[in-house]
Amino acid sequence: MTAAVAMLAADGVERAHVEQLRRTLEDAGLRVDLIGPRRGEIWAMDHLDKSATFPVDRPLRDAGVDDYDCLVIPGGVAGADHLRRDPAAVALVSDFVGAGKPVAAAGHASWLLVEADLVRNRALACWPSIRTDVVNGGAMWIDDRVSVDAALLTCPRTENLPDLSRALIEALD
Repeated sequence: MTAAVAMLAADGVERAHVEQLRRTLEDAGLRVDLIGPRRGEIWAMDHLDKSATFPVDRPLRDAGVDDYDCLVIPGGVAGADHLRRDPAAVALVSDFVGAGKPVAAAGHASWLLVEADLVRNRALACWPSIRTDVVNGGAMWIDDRVSVDAALLTCPRTENLPDLSRALIEALD
């Protein structure tokens, strides 16, 4: 059976994160569903510029931890900020961690992990500007290409997405 990936994203997600993560995971034979706050589509950014839209495969209210083998949260400052203010998104990431399923977060997506109070006594690699938030949440910030702390996988930058994808694929094996 093909592993199913929930990719949780909101308006303002980094376009390259969605495209690269989806392509790499699908090339590895995984099924990827884009989970968004609502039906329709979400808009993406190229850094600070609006760039593209992505169709939502499943609205957040219809997605659950039992439907997927892992959770992937692409970065982007605006998208991560939207997600951390959405109680349903916070609950979903908490459910995945509580179930012991792999959760991968890129760049600013670690904000959502902090909001869900899931970083205490964990090691995280995240975008440098949110280092203080991560440390204040109780985590140890590491300056590395990828961090794997049990089933929590994080990376700081777009160029680290291949490392994050490889770590996630290994965690699913």
